[in-house]
Amino acid sequence: MELATRRGLDVMRPCVFAQILLRKGGIREPTFRPKARQFLLFPTSFHAEPGMVKENFRGRYFEESLSAQGDGHILPIQHFALVTGAWATKDPHILAVLEDLHIWTDQYIEGRLKWRSSQPLTVLEVRCYTLPQPKALAMREDFSGCFSW
Repeated sequence: MELATRRGLDVMRPCVFAQILLRKGGIREPTFRPKARQFLLFPTSFHAEPGMVKENFRGRYFEESLSAQGDGHILPIQHFALVTGAWATKDPHILAVLEDLHIWTDQYIEGRLKWRSSQPLTVLEVRCYTLPQPKALAMREDFSGCFSW
């Protein structure tokens, strides 16, 4: 497992709380494409705002996002995910049916559909696991920025 997904806690916490991840790609990526069927979860709260997360998940999500940042030099890698299914959709009705499987608010989902509206959201069905021992990853400059992998 060499890959780590970039949307960190945007990805890491939903993995703990939910069964699906919703991805569209970052500013530096034209689209999102899963690169691996299993990957480590990169701890970051980049772009995370309270209004993005359903109210019943906010406290734990943001509390854990602070503790997962490490010391700024070392990032603790604690989880990995296995992709058990993947598909793409632009249909808000399909995403509404999946509401109980993720932590994002309706407003966040609507915003993701509108951003680069010609591109679909990728829905990743995942199973996540906690590593027996967290891995320490030295922070590098190229870890910064808005991209998924």
